[in-house]
Amino acid sequence: MLFRSKQTVPNATIRLDHVFNQNNRMYFRFTDIDQSQEALRNYPANSPANIAGGGLPAGATGFQDIPVQTISGALGYSHVFSPTFFSETILSQQWQRMYVQGNQVSLANYEAQLGLPNNFGQPGFPAIGANLLMPYGGSQWYYGMSQIVSTLDENFTKIAGKHQLAFGMRYRHERFGYLSDRSPDTLAFSNQASAVYDPTTGANYGAKPNTGYQDASFFLGAADSYSQQKNAPFGHSREQEIDGYIQDNFRVSQKLTINAGLRWEAHPAPHADQGVDYVTFDLKNDAVVLPQPTSYYVQNGYTTQAIITNMTNLGVKFETPKQGGLPSAGIENSNLNITPRLGFAYTPPFGKLGTVIRGGYGEYIYPVPIRNSVRYHRTLPDR
Repeated sequence: MLFRSKQTVPNATIRLDHVFNQNNRMYFRFTDIDQSQEALRNYPANSPANIAGGGLPAGATGFQDIPVQTISGALGYSHVFSPTFFSETILSQQWQRMYVQGNQVSLANYEAQLGLPNNFGQPGFPAIGANLLMPYGGSQWYYGMSQIVSTLDENFTKIAGKHQLAFGMRYRHERFGYLSDRSPDTLAFSNQASAVYDPTTGANYGAKPNTGYQDASFFLGAADSYSQQKNAPFGHSREQEIDGYIQDNFRVSQKLTINAGLRWEAHPAPHADQGVDYVTFDLKNDAVVLPQPTSYYVQNGYTTQAIITNMTNLGVKFETPKQGGLPSAGIENSNLNITPRLGFAYTPPFGKLGTVIRGGYGEYIYPVPIRNSVRYHRTLPDR
């Protein structure tokens, strides 16, 4: 199927400013970015999307569509208490949605059409023959995310003599939905079905050298293996951050300014909705820590009782966070993070030529966004 990649990124922004009086002013900003990308999937190797034929509609496999929408808004207000004391308040929120998916026809139950088991009822076209000359990457690899990030910033500035004091706080709340990467049902082919049996291999059923070809086995319809995995359902997580800071910009002299400050950050443990939270491992007891009993995950489609039973027979142990001495979220809070800031600006005697020497030291905290780690913590080991 001949296909041309296409990407569009329309962007619309509006901003309104209003001055109430010389001491009070406000602004509002709104941005909408609606991005769309259509291209060949080209996985596991470069290959075209299928054409209509053999009972399959065009684009059932090999095509991907990536819609990305980002909407953000901010409301800002500044107030002057006096010529030496003023503040700024900013309330902002961002909504984002991104999914990697096939087209609408790619979501049909093609495994039923191809006579494959599909025990977990996964929609879409399976991955067929990764080692073939023209493999079928399928359409069961779809994944995506959506998030809402809300932030409130309150900043104050106070001037007292040679000191400019900056202080304030921030509260951030993030809600995150994630459809973890789908593992497609896989149909594989080898040279065995089209090869000549080598009697010297006995019950190992080996092939004679230079006989058999996986593509020939594919045209015979003789698959070598079929595999499938239980994929996680759509999950929701949330986290929050609380910060406070103070900094003194001290003008020691006309030639020297010193900046000194402290920042406090609290990062409570993220939580997942629906009482699932995160899966972890207890090294002391060699046990998988689950916030809910295993029956909960079976009933809600996270796993099957057969998988749980097999893992138990292999010696896998399950326990609750309380039994493992862990917090209910499976992750510790990190609420006492104090980081320094120190800087200076110095104009040397030859600074009349425009030279300024600057230096600084700071410690910063960059918590890993849950969007980067939720796929691992929420991927239960019992799949």
